[in-house]
Amino acid sequence: MFDKFLFGNKQIPEMYFGNIPVAQIYFGNTLVWEKIVKRLIAGNQNVAIEYVPEFDIVVTDICIFTSQNNSGDPHIKIFHESGLCVAAVDGDTITTGQELYGLSGSKHDTTISSTTLYAGQKYYVVYSNGYAQYYPAYFMNESGNYKEYENEEAASQTTIIDVSPTASIFKTTKYKGLLTSLDAALGYSQYDWFTWVGSSTTLNSGHVYQRTATGTTYAYGGSVGDELNHHTITNNDLMTIINMDIDSQFWWYINDYGGMTKGDIYAKVTGTWQSSTLVDISQYTDESQKTAAILVALQNNANSAMVGGQTTLWYNNRIGYIMKLKSGYTSKVTDASSPLTSLPSNPSSGEIYYLSGSIGQAVGYQTACFAYTGSSWTQIHNQNYTNYFDETPLSNLLTHVCSKSDLFSDVNNGTYNLVTATVKDRKYYLRINGKEV
Repeated sequence: MFDKFLFGNKQIPEMYFGNIPVAQIYFGNTLVWEKIVKRLIAGNQNVAIEYVPEFDIVVTDICIFTSQNNSGDPHIKIFHESGLCVAAVDGDTITTGQELYGLSGSKHDTTISSTTLYAGQKYYVVYSNGYAQYYPAYFMNESGNYKEYENEEAASQTTIIDVSPTASIFKTTKYKGLLTSLDAALGYSQYDWFTWVGSSTTLNSGHVYQRTATGTTYAYGGSVGDELNHHTITNNDLMTIINMDIDSQFWWYINDYGGMTKGDIYAKVTGTWQSSTLVDISQYTDESQKTAAILVALQNNANSAMVGGQTTLWYNNRIGYIMKLKSGYTSKVTDASSPLTSLPSNPSSGEIYYLSGSIGQAVGYQTACFAYTGSSWTQIHNQNYTNYFDETPLSNLLTHVCSKSDLFSDVNNGTYNLVTATVKDRKYYLRINGKEV
């Protein structure tokens, strides 16, 4: 609203009618310009002030303003967003009796060893007062990011970490941020690093981790299941695997699936995976219908079908199993709900049909799937099921890559209270190298 009066591309901070300052301008009933008055408010807490430089900057001087005239032995630090401290100094110069943006108080200025902060990286400037009870002032009605945080550790006791494009471990170009989910981290490259701020039985919150070379052979394919809400396997989970590219790896977050470990990493690998059609047999209660549903998908001997649906097949849970016809058999089943009511004419040996018991003696008055032997019909049932199908469990079709703990190396304890603190909205007065930021 207040950008309708511009000088070039800059907003007009002051406007006069003669020598009288104008506070507001209306166009009809619409306020189109208002004088912006910067005003500082006395702070009441220790904070970490967020700062993201637009360009690389070599910091040598940091200044805050306080309403209190107290003095002490302050501890000033600059933290990278990851929680790694990149600069620290103790002590400052105080200039009392000052007034700045309508607030009376003191300037606190410290000289810091030359420290380069890099463009686009997020930093937090911490000016802890040494228990002297003075606090940084902030601007009224202005937006900025900060965290409630205090760090009274002396500079001599603080470990300074090189976080830069050329750092041996913590390269800015390899930093991936504060993570609450490890899903994407499986796809990171070796030496990528991050700070963990989520819940995990494997990783410590607030610690800094680096991606190892383990599990970097295959492309990242995502996850199967939910990292935070584990469940038993569903058709959607199976479709996720079926649709995933060959030679890709994924997180496995499924409860109680035989032969596979929840939270580990698996891959679909060339040579072991069979592309299959998912068949949901849970809609059928009759075992013969379940078999017929699978056979519908196996019209071609080269086809394979993955069993879906939370159900059993011939008294065993087959969900996730790949089913394939054995050599010598061909499926002629086209409908799992409507068995043939008469024998097919001129069947060939090895052909399988879904036949109705109404046909009579030839099928033993049983509605079921039958294989033609050349002279008679043999019912497919639980005792001879594996004579007609090859069954392969999902665990045998996937390659176990590694466990979660193999993917990451704990390289630093970080600064837990800083990185886990909530980002809040308040713009604090901060001057770097003599310039307000």
